[in-house]
Amino acid sequence: MSYNGKFSEILEAAFKYSYLNLLWIVFSIPLVTIVPATVAVQGVIKEWSAGNELPITTTFWSNFKGNLTRGISVSLLQFFVILVLVGDFFVMMNLTSEWKILAVAIICLFLFFYLMMTVYLHPLMIDFEMTFRQLLRNAFFLAASQPFVAILNLVIIGCLLIISCLFPFLFFICSFSVSIMINYRLSKLIFRKVEKVTV
Repeated sequence: MSYNGKFSEILEAAFKYSYLNLLWIVFSIPLVTIVPATVAVQGVIKEWSAGNELPITTTFWSNFKGNLTRGISVSLLQFFVILVLVGDFFVMMNLTSEWKILAVAIICLFLFFYLMMTVYLHPLMIDFEMTFRQLLRNAFFLAASQPFVAILNLVIIGCLLIISCLFPFLFFICSFSVSIMINYRLSKLIFRKVEKVTV
């Protein structure tokens, strides 16, 4: 492949991920639609991984609509869990009890495990037809049985977010779409590794 051909491929990929990033930002503005927008981006990436070059906007919109109700339910649950855990954290931090350190440590562990579940939760929504309860059960199972990939996922995404904080323009160009892509591809490796996902 010529240098010009390779450069054109890189530019095309950069445009695709920038456009996906823009779609994610716009459709996440109501906040409760963050999960459906995230799953929609993963739906586009899933098609690309399969070698299907479908229209980005149409594919995104189709996945967004198809996961809207379930995605909003997941979003509301995530907001509630984070609110409870963060609220408990600040309450415990203000205590003077000798159990303060232990209580804070337990809350932090719960929060970290919840984030590990979230790593698998969104890819499960795009790859499997599951009820809300089945999604939570399988996300819990994968976080407990495959913690290292979840931790790697969180570390890579965390590093991307730190870089984006240093260069804020990346948030508007590619930060979200690239983070979602990494999350999906790493999770997909685990889905192939685990012989059976309980449905």
